Amino acid sequence: MCMTCGCGVPNDSHGDDRHIVYDELKAAAEAAGISDDQAADNIKSTLANVER
Repeated sequence: MCMTCGCGVPNDSHGDDRHIVYDELKAAAEAAGISDDQAADNIKSTLANVER
């Protein structure tokens, strides 16, 4: 899915580059040497810390 809106289409940015798409998540995970799932978990954990 566009990782932010939940539409179910992994790489559709809906014409707006502010949406996060799967290919970007995958590239970021590869850059960090971690899995896609770990990258997503890290984003969620970081967000929880920022919101405190």
